[in-house]
Amino acid sequence: MFQKTVSWLIQKEKYFFIFVLVINLSFIFNAKFYPAMDGPAHLHNSYIFKQLVCGSDFLEQYYIINTIPIPNWTNHIVLSSLLAIVSPNNAEKGTHIIYILLLAFSFRYFIKQLQPKNIAASSLIFPFLFSFLLHLGFLNFCYSIGFMFFGLGYYLKHRNNINLKNGFILSIIITLTYFSNVLGFVYLVFFLFAFSFVNHFCDITKFNKTIIIEFIKKYVGLFLICIIPLICLALFYHAVSFFPSTNEYKNQELQDWIFNIRPLIVYVFNDDKEYTQVLFNLLMMSFSVAVFSFYKKEQRIKLSVSLVFLVTIFFTYILLLKIPDGSSAGMMSDRLGLMLFFIFLAALVSFPIPKTVLLLIVCGAVFINFSIYHYNHKLIIKNYSEHADKIFNVSSHINEKSIVLPITMDADWLEGHFSNYLGVNKEMVILENYEANVGWFPLKWNKEKLPKFVIGNKQNIGNIYWVTNSDSKIEKKIDYIFLYGNTAKLEQPEYAELKAELVSNYILDESITDSYTKLFKLK
Repeated sequence: MFQKTVSWLIQKEKYFFIFVLVINLSFIFNAKFYPAMDGPAHLHNSYIFKQLVCGSDFLEQYYIINTIPIPNWTNHIVLSSLLAIVSPNNAEKGTHIIYILLLAFSFRYFIKQLQPKNIAASSLIFPFLFSFLLHLGFLNFCYSIGFMFFGLGYYLKHRNNINLKNGFILSIIITLTYFSNVLGFVYLVFFLFAFSFVNHFCDITKFNKTIIIEFIKKYVGLFLICIIPLICLALFYHAVSFFPSTNEYKNQELQDWIFNIRPLIVYVFNDDKEYTQVLFNLLMMSFSVAVFSFYKKEQRIKLSVSLVFLVTIFFTYILLLKIPDGSSAGMMSDRLGLMLFFIFLAALVSFPIPKTVLLLIVCGAVFINFSIYHYNHKLIIKNYSEHADKIFNVSSHINEKSIVLPITMDADWLEGHFSNYLGVNKEMVILENYEANVGWFPLKWNKEKLPKFVIGNKQNIGNIYWVTNSDSKIEKKIDYIFLYGNTAKLEQPEYAELKAELVSNYILDESITDSYTKLFKLK
């Protein structure tokens, strides 16, 4: 009776999957904004990109579109398109919804092609939807994981029939992965070449010249499928210089990350850890059972694929320990840590999981998914949303085509770029625009036309700096100074110089009454 009940539940899993997916999508609508650390900057720069494409004479004085074939385009294209039809807060929600749908369905598609009997394991993806990197605003990285699973599933479905049509579609998926994130792209390409190898040789008992020639043809064909993003990658690394950084974590701390599934812990470490440790134990238990249950000879190709995943887990673990966190574009430990668990999920579902165990881990994963969000995240996100809304409302007090200098005053760590909410529906230059300072985002400062931005006659005040062109003969006074966070700190000695300049050159907008924000307009 028990086994029949389990079998019936597994058969109805698609309805459960859709139900849980809808609940997860509803999380996005619990507040006006769904803010992340870098999210406001992405939204602001997507609006600028849209305006530049439409021909903004004002913004083209300060920004140019990056012509290097960089990654990080996907989310900006999505946001720019959404901003043309919906409000900024709904555009922000929309890009999160697209990401959730992409990752959830691509993981399910991947399982269906690799181990269809494990299709109920699709729900294991849900606790990993709202990761730490998502709340840092690394949506392009998150998109790349969805495209990676989609590309793997598509290859597995058509691995014995990579004709012109299938090769073209696979090439599009690979290219989309590249224009989302380099790491997801590199892993996808590696898996495709590894799968091609094991698919060709796993059943061969005797080598001959024909087999080798056919293998070389497959590899050349696969290389041609990947050629466009590979060229883009070479051009990108040739043209872009990353900031040097020696920041790194100790090996013991990184190993603790694994046991705690640190990539899923966002706001309160101890609260989230109670759930992530349970999830870790569930995954380890189910993996052990699945491996010991693997005994059918007809599964050799799937065993070979499983070995590819297992070997990749090992090397990703080594990379996690050896590559400093500050390497490349930064946060490499967080990226590799999350990637490690996505590959582990792929390895887990490649083995046949007994139905009872499958039901147990799916229910456990969904419980943890709901618990972390509802008990630990929901109120925190609403609080961030309220702050985002306050900043967004300040934009109505700022004239179109203005220069704005934001200054954070002990704002929360996640709110460092919240000032960019000022410019998500109105043309303005926000001097706190970190994306334009680096070379791996769609927009850059137009350094040739950039003027000398000043407060009074100063290009910096104490430890407050902003983008400026000291060599320019054109001097431009900053139109607005925007403070947010603990704005009462303006009265403290460390801000005495700033306060003096504000009193001399600016007028406080007294119609803004909340203590979180203050706006000063040039006299």
